[in-house]
Amino acid sequence: MEVTALCITMLMIVMMLLCEHDLKADAASLHIGPNRAQFFEYESVTFYCEGVSYCEVVHESKGKISSCNKTNKRTSTGSSCTVTNIYTDDSGKYWFETGGGNKSNSVNITVTTGSVILEIPALPVMEGEAVTLTCRNKMTSSQTSADFYYYEVFISNSSTGNMIINSVSKSDEGLYKCSISGAGESAESRLTVRDSEKETVTTSFKDTSTTSSKEMVTFSSTFNPWIIVTVLLLLLLICVGLLHFVKSYWHRVVFYVSTLRPGSGSAGNQTDEDESSCRPVYYILDLDDTQQLGLVPETASAFRTAALISQRFWWPSLKEDVKLYMAACRTCACNKTPPSNGNNVIMTVVDRFSNLVHIVSLPKLPTASETAMLLVDHVFNLHGLLEDILSGRGPQIDGQMEQINHEVETLLRCMASSSPSTWSQQLSWIEYSHNSLPLFALVSTATSLHSSWISQR
Repeated sequence: MEVTALCITMLMIVMMLLCEHDLKADAASLHIGPNRAQFFEYESVTFYCEGVSYCEVVHESKGKISSCNKTNKRTSTGSSCTVTNIYTDDSGKYWFETGGGNKSNSVNITVTTGSVILEIPALPVMEGEAVTLTCRNKMTSSQTSADFYYYEVFISNSSTGNMIINSVSKSDEGLYKCSISGAGESAESRLTVRDSEKETVTTSFKDTSTTSSKEMVTFSSTFNPWIIVTVLLLLLLICVGLLHFVKSYWHRVVFYVSTLRPGSGSAGNQTDEDESSCRPVYYILDLDDTQQLGLVPETASAFRTAALISQRFWWPSLKEDVKLYMAACRTCACNKTPPSNGNNVIMTVVDRFSNLVHIVSLPKLPTASETAMLLVDHVFNLHGLLEDILSGRGPQIDGQMEQINHEVETLLRCMASSSPSTWSQQLSWIEYSHNSLPLFALVSTATSLHSSWISQR
């Protein structure tokens, strides 16, 4: 449920970013048709307002264009407005305003009563594109020779009336005009060049001033950082969705449990039997039967191991993972310890109140006098004389001693599994491990319990 909610939230964020960008990009886009900066009087011009349902064009001095109320039309990307007859006083800058008060880009046109105009793009052109400037005579449709000027300086003559800039650059920006011998000269209009890093979007529209010609208008919009953010969010959304899919349909869990099966037969084949008894037995459980995982009992060893790990780490299934790991631990299941440094016996001394343990390795079972000296060397010098002593041989002295011996043997097998003959060197670590881990029933360490009892005497 949490993963699904996260996916839905991220999807909504991506959708809002996309919608917001579309609105911003479209709201700032005003184009005209035909795409030229100069017109003859009485020609028609169409304004295309991208991203708005009603194209309300504003002139820099005349204000809102009233004719748009009658000629407004919806387009696939917004709306349009046509002015059928333009006059010299319609020259100037045009834009439209969005509902939030933001202005679109402005377009500057010049309307003349003369006989010559320069057909130059009213909208910015992309750096590196080929741009054609045409000198047009109102009185004839045939091609005529024309001169072209850049900032009043003659730059070219063309017998066809066209000047082509094959790869336009920022250095080509500026004011251009043209003249035709015997007809006159055009007004000056600016050519604007956009950087090549800008993103270009191409759209087509029908030129209402001609019968069937179509022109292509290219306008630029900056490459905004929102694109990177949106792509990253989409990738993250895909990763989270795949993770959720894998967790939902990867529905089999494999783990193994090492079992110690009692062997039978002579001592000669006991080694083979012991080796085979330590081989793991594999089980496969469906997640539909996850209640079976609860059948793994929480032993004292599992509890204490989980408590030790949780002092520095945590994850939701820590206890269950520890239970499964210890149930499947091959080292814990195998039991065969040879003599170590001539020692063959372990003497365990337990404080019955706190479960504090002292462990001593011996070459053989000690006598009564040897036991007394061992208590002096390993117990009395640390804790003083004891109130009473319960002694015996074998783990079945009482339930507490039996449990302690079992835990010591388990720890001993684990720590000396790679080199069994060194177990006598590991006893100090086993003693520290036992005394510093919390007790299963009291949730406190043996060392802390013993210290608190000493302080209260």
